[in-house]
Amino acid sequence: MNAENSENNLNQQRQILSDLQHLLEKQIALAHQGDITGVEYMAEQANSLVEEVTQMHILGCAQFQNQRTRLQELYESLTLAIAAHKEVVAENLSHLRKGRKTIKAYRSNT
Repeated sequence: MNAENSENNLNQQRQILSDLQHLLEKQIALAHQGDITGVEYMAEQANSLVEEVTQMHILGCAQFQNQRTRLQELYESLTLAIAAHKEVVAENLSHLRKGRKTIKAYRSNT
């Protein structure tokens, strides 16, 4: 019975890590598409899984070393995708501000 519980627990832990990985992959895809609202929505779901991982001390287990490494890579990719989107948004805002200044200057000269 104890071995069965241990196997069920291990399967549950694998499923949680798999779900978290899937959510991170979706977030990365959404970030590349510029859908930051979607990224934020998925982040709420991912945060609940991260809490479970933390409470269960899953990533401290040696058998999950590969998953831990993969999750770190995914978080880094997500961070880079969001930073790239932030840079694009900042550039667009800069262009808008320049355009507004040009329009104001044009209006004041007419």
